[in-house]
Amino acid sequence: MDPTLTQQLSQLEAQLHLPEIRHQPERVSQLLHPAFEETGRSGQRYTREVVLEALRAESNAAEIVAD
Repeated sequence: MDPTLTQQLSQLEAQLHLPEIRHQPERVSQLLHPAFEETGRSGQRYTREVVLEALRAESNAAEIVAD
C-alpha cells in the first residue's frame, strides 16, 4: 500500500479517537464506510448504526491513545 495513503488513512482513523470528533455524529458518519462493521474483543459484531448510536450516548469519553 502507498505510504502516503497509509498515512492518510491512519490520520482519519485517529480522528475517531478524539472526544470532540466522537461527539459529532455527522463527522463520524463521514469517517465510517456505510458497510462498516467492527468485531469487539468478545467476538460480538457491531454495525455502523450501533457504533454511531453508542458514540452519541457516550459521555465523558477520554481520548484514546493508540499506535
